[in-house]
Formats: sequence, C-alpha cells, structure tokens
Amino acid sequence: MIDTEKYRLWSKLPVYRRHVEQAKAIVTKALSEIPGTWALSYSGGKDSTALLGLLLSAGWQGPIFHFYYAETPTTNTDLAKRLAEKYCLKLHLLPVPGAFDVFREVGHFFVHPITPEEKAAANKMLAGYKKAVNEYVAAQGWTGQFLGLRKTESRARRMALNRKEMIYRTGDRSTWTACPLANWTGEDVWAYILANNLPYLDSYALADDPERERSEITWLASESLWRHGMAARLKKERPDEFYRLAAMWPEIRYYV
Repeated sequence: MIDTEKYRLWSKLPVYRRHVEQAKAIVTKALSEIPGTWALSYSGGKDSTALLGLLLSAGWQGPIFHFYYAETPTTNTDLAKRLAEKYCLKLHLLPVPGAFDVFREVGHFFVHPITPEEKAAANKMLAGYKKAVNEYVAAQGWTGQFLGLRKTESRARRMALNRKEMIYRTGDRSTWTACPLANWTGEDVWAYILANNLPYLDSYALADDPERERSEITWLASESLWRHGMAARLKKERPDEFYRLAAMWPEIRYYV
C-alpha cells in the first residue's frame, strides 16, 4: 500500500527539494553540453516513471525507448504506450532476447547458470540483447540515453554509480548515459510521482513495500531471491502465468 501522507510530507523536506534540483541540473547539463537526441530508457517501473516526469519538467521532448523481453509483463509495455500518448512523445518499442529464451534453449528453468550449457545460453542471450539494443540505438542516431538507476537499489549499483560521473560513456554502449536519479531514495521517487500526478503500475499499490517493489519479476537472478519469495510472489500476483510456466518448466515449483 502506498502511504500518500508519508510521501506528501517527504516532498516538503529540504533533502527532497535538493535531490530534485540536483537531478534537474544533470538533465540540463546533458541536454546543453552534449547536444543531440536523448532518449529515455523506460521500463514501466517507478524509477523510470519519475524520471520521465523530471525530464518533461526540464523541457525534454522525447523519445521514449522501451525494449522488452518475452517475460516482460504486458502492463509495463501498455504503460509506456499510454504515457507516450499522454505526453505526445515518440515511442520506440524493441523486442530483445531474455530469460525465457534461455530456458527454452536449455529445456528447463533455473535461476542462476551453473552448468556449461546454462552458462553458454545465458551468455548468448546477454550478447544478443546488447547487440540488438546497440544496433537499434545506433540506427536512430541518438546521442544519449537517460536511465533511472539509483544507488540505493543495491550494493552493486551503488559501487558502479560511485565509480562514474552522473553523465558518462562506456565501452559497450554507443551512446552517452545520464543517471539523474542516482542519489534519490525510494521516498524521493514516490514523493515525485505523487506530487506530479504521474501514472504508475497498479502492482505498486498492492505491494507491502512500494519503495522496494520491482515492476517485474527478476529472472536469472541470485538463488536467494527465488528461495525467499520470488516464485511465491509470481504465483500470488500472476497465477495464470505461474501455472503456464510450471507446465513448461516444472522446476519453478521447487521455489514455492
């Protein structure tokens, strides 16, 4: 459940206002110092939704780039379409290889590649995903992409973002990358979404902790995620999907 009063009060705090102004400054710097077309990489989740609102407030005019996997919930893609229409933004949709492609190739479900066959299939998927995205972005001629990554999401993400500037380039991506929300907390994200009346996925309203709730199931993740409730969440929230997958890959039942 989303505690609207909590986030209304949070939006009054100086730290929230400071984070918003810092994020806007990063957006302005990216758009002014590295001219060209900057796309928003949009997943449908809370972070990329808050970032969309922030970009619009800074005068950004699109496009939205939504790449999706076979396992991506249709609700995420539907929200991308709805927001693009609502704000009159160009929407780019790109299907890319994902976890379900890996499971089909090896013939069974797993959460972490262990065998040579599993590792080979997972690496093939990752390479195919990066190739598809980079080729599409290059074909569009985009200068950069805005990502809604935040340091508080995980230790690995915090370490990665601390090593880089908020606007950076990497060897495996043809565009510049900007992460305006890097220093935001979950409270900042929801305060911004609610203060600006931004649409969001219904699943967040049903979550026990909307700040930690992800917009989709994390596949090919650590074993602990699945042993501590990921499969149970899938079975509870999307039972038809769970039983459809269990019919193809019975191993998923081991984690419930």
